[in-house]
Amino acid sequence: MAYTLGKGARARLIGEAADPEVQRAVNELLQQQPEIDSVTSLPTVRLGPGSVLLAASVDLTAGYDSETVEYAMVRIRAELQGRRPELDRVFLDVTDAAAARRAAGRDRGPARA
Repeated sequence: MAYTLGKGARARLIGEAADPEVQRAVNELLQQQPEIDSVTSLPTVRLGPGSVLLAASVDLTAGYDSETVEYAMVRIRAELQGRRPELDRVFLDVTDAAAARRAAGRDRGPARA
């Protein structure tokens, strides 16, 4: 009996990542946005039963001004929460993926003489 109860409670533990289906759906929705070039990270944390925190890092497509970016982030956050009510806290961090790769030494560019 204790094993069965423990196993059932495991999926509702606070601090555990969200269900892979939620992560897949969020990633899919983010990838469909014209303003987003790529999703660089997608961590999720369960805050409680039916409550998930999302802290996605996204690289934007070049050419958008700050007002357009702000509008897009508000729209995307609202759409995520509308489709996935368990996403209580949504943080969208705009990153420069190319700069991060260069800093990590993965994208060294042309060799210098």
